[in-house]
Amino acid sequence: MRPVERGNAPATYTRYQDAQPDLVAVLGDYCSYCERQIETNLAVEHVQPKSRWRALLNEWANFLLGCVHCNSSKGSRHVRLDSYFWPDCDNTARAFRYTAGGEVLPGRYLRRANRARAEASNKLLGLEKNPGNPERPTIPTCGPASFWHLKARALRVSPAPHSRHVSEPEVLYES
Repeated sequence: MRPVERGNAPATYTRYQDAQPDLVAVLGDYCSYCERQIETNLAVEHVQPKSRWRALLNEWANFLLGCVHCNSSKGSRHVRLDSYFWPDCDNTARAFRYTAGGEVLPGRYLRRANRARAEASNKLLGLEKNPGNPERPTIPTCGPASFWHLKARALRVSPAPHSRHVSEPEVLYES
């Protein structure tokens, strides 16, 4: 799960679907959770489900992009934001690691509470499922070129101050 910077809303939306081109322009045509490049059927994903939080239906701050798999795995379950890692407000570059076969695993040096958050995030989004042949020496999709810049920055600095539930790197990891 790559860290993403959604920024401020470029417009006011009366239909959440209308935000999709703006999200793609900012985040790229990648699922915000599994990082797969999806050129079609990439949906506006509601962090807080639209069926439960009608007031957030058209709110930019509640939008990410999701593939069919991640969006349907999450479904309309109520989520406590502080129980999971979110790519728009947490240092997900440190919270997860990837195997050569594409598995998404909790970071190696997470403290117990944050390891539980990483495992819960994987389960919520269906990322804990084996992506296929783990012996196949492939590199998982890594998002747009800016991903490496964001990851390098995330490893050097604390997450953005606008985050909902940020843990400082010194607190997030065991030394």
